[in-house]
Amino acid sequence: MSNADTVIAALRAGHDTLASFVSGLGDGDLAGPSGASEWDISQVLSHLGSGAEINLATLQAALDGHPNPGRDFNLSVWDRWNAMSRRDRADGFLRSNEAATARYESLDAATREALRVDLGFLPVPVDVATAARMRLSELALHSWDVRVGSDPHATLAPDATAALLEAASGMLAWTSRPEALGGREAVLRVTTTDPDSTFTLHLAEPVSVDPAAPQTPDGTITLPAEAWLRLVAGRLAPATHPHRHDHRHRRPRPAPRRLPRLLTSPQPSPPPLDAPSPKSPPRGRRSRNRSLGPRGRADKPAGSGRPQGPLWTDPAPPLRVAGSRPGIVVRNGPQGTLLASSRVAVTCGNVAGSIADTRASGLHGSLGVCPQWSVRLAAF
Repeated sequence: MSNADTVIAALRAGHDTLASFVSGLGDGDLAGPSGASEWDISQVLSHLGSGAEINLATLQAALDGHPNPGRDFNLSVWDRWNAMSRRDRADGFLRSNEAATARYESLDAATREALRVDLGFLPVPVDVATAARMRLSELALHSWDVRVGSDPHATLAPDATAALLEAASGMLAWTSRPEALGGREAVLRVTTTDPDSTFTLHLAEPVSVDPAAPQTPDGTITLPAEAWLRLVAGRLAPATHPHRHDHRHRRPRPAPRRLPRLLTSPQPSPPPLDAPSPKSPPRGRRSRNRSLGPRGRADKPAGSGRPQGPLWTDPAPPLRVAGSRPGIVVRNGPQGTLLASSRVAVTCGNVAGSIADTRASGLHGSLGVCPQWSVRLAAF
């Protein structure tokens, strides 16, 4: 299979899976919470459905040799979807996403290789594989948003993860905010599983990824590949330990408005750095590599305030962080939350501990650091 074939196959699988889930939702379910904190499930489906309609029009324009339909067209689509009832949004998503997926599938091998698509927001047209991959990123992440409200164990689909892994790392230079580093730099070794990969994350200006593994990293991150994708998209966050049984096991206190909710309750001693970790859960926000939603806003309905994602307290994939010197632990994308939990081991200088053993606090815009005995957690 070609690159485009693989991505289009993942688009089909992703649509079929989400369509099956959405078809079973009642009106009350559509009003329920999603991984995008200020959207209910119907609003996520509105974002996906309107995006599919715009994506189909964009693809068709390329096939017909016409320019991108443009922002005025996009605004008219968003206005129409915003005015829909919750049920109409769900039904409309099923129709429009099926139509967009089927149109990609209808492209023959020569067209998949030669066609260039003007997406309207990039400096040059892109090939079919890239256009389809950007649509797949939207579908995979927002499908997670739809499912995680009722399934805290939700993960990204394996075929979508494999298709998106390399491209997601390549977007970090665009989506990251290196000014939060305050001039500090670090080199992190990132190791993923399912699929397996090892690469270098350079925390500097600009943030970049090197496909080769670093020889002397300042720290390491080990996690499933789908968790890495959610991390860079602002969808991975702190959680309580799923196997604790003492009186201190509690839900985190809410943070002030416009600040992330953080894990602040006392925790037991951390496991060794080489000990297996239970799973830690997701976060319902995304980074700046986002497409525009209704009225050109990202991941939020028109007229709403700054996104404030939920803190999921059930298990999700394991993650361990180890830093060989004081300084940077790891950062999330814009509007996300720095990942940390009671089972994330942190080495700060010669002191080993866990995030929850130290003082946890958060200020918007700050970077997670490890000065002596404390770790600060914050959103970006």
